[in-house]
Amino acid sequence: MAKNGLRLSRPDVAAVIDEKHAAEKDGWRKTRLLAIKLAARGEHTSAEVADLYGIACGDLFRWLAAVRKGGLEALLMRAKPGPKEGSPRGVAPAILDELKTKLDAGEFVTGVQAQR
Repeated sequence: MAKNGLRLSRPDVAAVIDEKHAAEKDGWRKTRLLAIKLAARGEHTSAEVADLYGIACGDLFRWLAAVRKGGLEALLMRAKPGPKEGSPRGVAPAILDELKTKLDAGEFVTGVQAQR
């Protein structure tokens, strides 16, 4: 039985993946870039690439579609971004305001005191 490798059909993308990967800090973005790089080579099946990176085949196909339509910029975007960095979850705004007031007043000496 012949093994059909993935075909990205975007040689321009394959040429810049290494550069983008080296500059990238986020782990999820690095995983996407490497999976697409392997797919761009066309030497592996979708199941093999998915297994190597611990992802679902469906995710890999969505990433490939994103690259075909919008290039690497589309691949590195998330449809549902999480909260902004440094924003607390599950803490009422009134409590945050009180904490900020006490921090500005210097009421805490240690981080443990502020946490309590």
